[in-house]
Amino acid sequence: MDQPATPLGDWEINPDELPRNTALRVNIQLWISAQGTIDQWDLLDASLADSGLVDAALTNLQRTRLQPALLNHVAVPSVRRLELVISRE
Repeated sequence: MDQPATPLGDWEINPDELPRNTALRVNIQLWISAQGTIDQWDLLDASLADSGLVDAALTNLQRTRLQPALLNHVAVPSVRRLELVISRE
């Protein structure tokens, strides 16, 4: 069975770092190890968002634990692109 890497819980995001009534829509790329750790992430659309706010909100993103991607029932490293909406009421 093949499947992409998926978080084992919630993504480690800090919306409290944003000003009130703010929402950011960002596209990121993650490099995920065969052990389910995020080795690196990059913001793909830096021109569309305040990168300082994005960095603050995603400062703990690499603490997110993931089920690694599976290829033929074997855990493998993977790259995943995500769109995240980070908001604070």
